[in-house]
This record gives sequence, structure tokens and C-alpha cells, in this order.
Amino acid sequence: AMYRFCAGELEKLGIPRKRLRQEAYGPPKDITAEPGWPSSIPGSASFGIAIRDGKTITGLAGEPLMVSLERAGLTIPNSCRSGECSLCRTKLLAGEVFQPSGVKVRSSDRRFGYIHACMAYPLSDVEIMI
Repeated sequence: AMYRFCAGELEKLGIPRKRLRQEAYGPPKDITAEPGWPSSIPGSASFGIAIRDGKTITGLAGEPLMVSLERAGLTIPNSCRSGECSLCRTKLLAGEVFQPSGVKVRSSDRRFGYIHACMAYPLSDVEIMI
């Protein structure tokens, strides 16, 4: 909450987001409490996660895609687990995910459909390429 407040206030002062630094400690404990989370989707909702040229697994709306992948025995490169480092960069081919504000996805990645699996929460069945 403090980071969101400070980021908004600093933005009002004209300081660009790319100039801000903050510590990050992994995903939020309750993603459904984050601003922008669709109230119609409970964290316990389950969705299919299809991996291009692979298998389909089940993931929960309330947990990052990376956690669902790891539970199924699939690992992808990662470092920060906070949406900062881009190592878990994954292409979203179909479906919808929620990424809280503050996840540092480059504008070119957004344009071409890339997400950070460590901070992407399924809001529907999805297909990804890892």
C-alpha cells in the first residue's frame, strides 16, 4: 500500500516511473485485494493453462502462473518473483491474466503479448509459450 501511495504522489510531482526504485518481496499474499482485481473472480477459481507444444495443467486465479507451472513439475528461469527482473518472461497466446500495478513489463513486451509469469494470475483459461 505504501509503494502504491508513494508512486502516485511522485508521479504527481512529475517524476517518471523508470526513475523510481523499490524493494520487492514476491507476490502479494492476497492478490484479490489488489486494486483492479475483478470482483467477480474468486481466488479459488481454477482455469486451464495450456503450454504451447506441451500439456495442459490447472491453475488457480489466486496464484501466479509460475507457481502453477512449478507444481506441475515445469520450471522456468526466475530470480526475483516480483515482476522486476524479466527472467520469467512468457508469451501469453490466448486468454486473460491479471498483473498488479508495479510489475515492470516493458512496453514492447506488452505490445507483443509477453507477461511475467511470477506475477501473472489467470482470469480465464490461458495458453502460454515458455
